[in-house]
Amino acid sequence: MRKTDEAATRVFDPEFAFFGPIGYDVGNIIANLFFAWGNGKVSGDESFCTWIMETAGSVIDIFKQKFLSAFNEQATEIMAKTEGFARFYLDTIIADAAAYTGTELIRRTIGMAPVKDLTAIGDEKKRAQVSRLNIIAAKQFIFDRRNIHDGNSFVDIFLDSAKDAGLCRG
Repeated sequence: MRKTDEAATRVFDPEFAFFGPIGYDVGNIIANLFFAWGNGKVSGDESFCTWIMETAGSVIDIFKQKFLSAFNEQATEIMAKTEGFARFYLDTIIADAAAYTGTELIRRTIGMAPVKDLTAIGDEKKRAQVSRLNIIAAKQFIFDRRNIHDGNSFVDIFLDSAKDAGLCRG
């Protein structure tokens, strides 16, 4: 194994490196799970789809638990210690995550950077159905972001949108 040269030049891709809201990263994770669900659904892989929904809900709920634990342990600013502030702040992060889930669903469905889980669907009708799902769900996540508080809310909105898109039965 070669020893790392301290003076060596290293190149990395900073395309999405930025300082921004915490909810951006959480929302992108959820959106990408939902893209995988759409592909799995039209492929007939129900067990995969079940796993995706469980995972998406867990990502949100575990994030919330870990955030509150870290916040309570590490926040030092006097206002951060105000009763109810941690919950208020967490609610804004989850609202941001919902909105970013929606924006990513739209961006990767109709934007210039389509996601492979969608473009790999060979049947045009099925691809259109999944695209419709993504847009219906995106609108819900963006417009209702302040009413989304937990993993079940994310999953419920997505599955209700899947029914509206004709991918699930009601």
